[in-house]
Amino acid sequence: MADLNDILSIKKQVGIVQRVMGGLITDNMPSALLSTFNNDFEGNSGTYMEVDGTKQVARFAEYGAKGHTQNGKLSREVPVTLASAAEEKAMDPMAITLLKSGVQANIERVELKIQNEREDFLERFINLRKASVQSVLATGTLSYDSDYNLLPSSAGASNSIDFGVPAGNKGDISGIISASWATASTDIPKQVLEIITKSRQDAGFPVTTALYGKNILKYLATNDSVANQWAGASASFNDSILTNAIPSGLLGIRDWMYFGDAFYEDASGTNQSWIGDDDIIFLPDVSKAWWEIGQGTTPVASSYEPKQSEQEAIDSINLIRGAYGYAYINRGDMAIKFAQGDCFLPILKNANVVFQADVTP
Repeated sequence: MADLNDILSIKKQVGIVQRVMGGLITDNMPSALLSTFNNDFEGNSGTYMEVDGTKQVARFAEYGAKGHTQNGKLSREVPVTLASAAEEKAMDPMAITLLKSGVQANIERVELKIQNEREDFLERFINLRKASVQSVLATGTLSYDSDYNLLPSSAGASNSIDFGVPAGNKGDISGIISASWATASTDIPKQVLEIITKSRQDAGFPVTTALYGKNILKYLATNDSVANQWAGASASFNDSILTNAIPSGLLGIRDWMYFGDAFYEDASGTNQSWIGDDDIIFLPDVSKAWWEIGQGTTPVASSYEPKQSEQEAIDSINLIRGAYGYAYINRGDMAIKFAQGDCFLPILKNANVVFQADVTP
């Protein structure tokens, strides 16, 4: 027979949070974006260190002379408030009766129903993490409305966390994309090379990854300059085209990843895409130098039983880092309730590394 305490335990629920990995797809972006963590946040706030890499060089000096005074590289502690999410879902109180009935067929039926419902419920929070990362990449912001629903942009937001992607890193990328990629004669290789150079000079990171929209493959395949490169390429290189994908290494970009299928379903049931058909997001390799997932802690009661003292009540509280889940019995209507939440934030620590290009300005 099922142990109701086991079904309702915090430990078991947190285990489910870690196991459920379905929902929104993430093979359209580097996996490190979801796994580069910093676990130093307590509660929902803290700081991260922002350091600007220097492009200057050291000064010469006479041999044996005292070194020139140098103030060193400045670092800044940037305050940040993490995003938090919380929802509850109730089950029919008849489930408790059936679990306690001793009838094996009823027990197995209820166990399966509980398992399916809580996994579906908890998956919403896994999806929130995925969509939040994609939002920061595509828009440079994380925004939600007055009902706390995630938004596809900062338009109409009641709250928006803006990581400050420079205006010169958006659209035509400071005029680098001076001619549309939809025009066959446009010198696309030159434009991409200039974006790579800008990234090295402004951010100190080489571009290695391009997350692209639906029309980009067509523009490249029909471009005069790019077509000439493909004509002399190896068979394996050209085989990528037959699979409807941009070949790795093209135009000096190691990884081309189709991002046109990145989306989430909003509260009204409408699919919201993160990237336009003519858009490309250029990124360097993921590292803690410019990206991390901050995780905070949330106090969660380990028991809903009455406590004899304030200290006993405090001692029963666990601080759960990141995603958490638990279940309890509501004493009012005897319904099983699942509670799920998270305290996290994708942090774009160096906004200069992200380029959100529109190739048909």
